[in-house]
Amino acid sequence: PVRADGSPLPYDDSPFRTVRDRGEPVHQVFHMRTIDGTLRRVEGTAIPLTPASGHVVGSFSVFWEIAG
Repeated sequence: PVRADGSPLPYDDSPFRTVRDRGEPVHQVFHMRTIDGTLRRVEGTAIPLTPASGHVVGSFSVFWEIAG
């Protein structure tokens, strides 16, 4: 994954990591480079999985390509 300016998106800034650290839903836009080198705009939302204990034990993430 890369940012809109083409710089790498560090794992620490990824939706999964942000959800784990903050414990709240996150929505993010970034880009992915395909095998043929095409840059695709992607949006992603991650939601924490929190049992009755109140601690984040994981996340549910969904990503989709933005056409255009």
